[in-house]
Amino acid sequence: ACGRCRIGIVSHGTAGGNTMKEIIRNVIGAPSDYWSTPGNIHSPLVIGCGYKPPCAKGVMDWYNRHGASIRPWNVHLFDDKRSNVAAFYGSPFNAHHISCA
Repeated sequence: ACGRCRIGIVSHGTAGGNTMKEIIRNVIGAPSDYWSTPGNIHSPLVIGCGYKPPCAKGVMDWYNRHGASIRPWNVHLFDDKRSNVAAFYGSPFNAHHISCA
């Protein structure tokens, strides 16, 4: 189990409608009901993020402002698009390519 993990969502899209967003929040146990946008990250849930590294940093920063002590090299991101993973090359974050196909 991951008792000390903090989970966030960084989506290029809209994460679905309100019902889907509620399901996502419940499944991951999000500590916030609010969805952020790249220019205004005020939760660990971010939509509309075309370039994900700054959004991932924003989620990490949000958690750190709320009592966590997360370092970039301890952040793991999972994405189904190689281009999103490639955007993290050279950064201290750990990006992993996953796919259902």
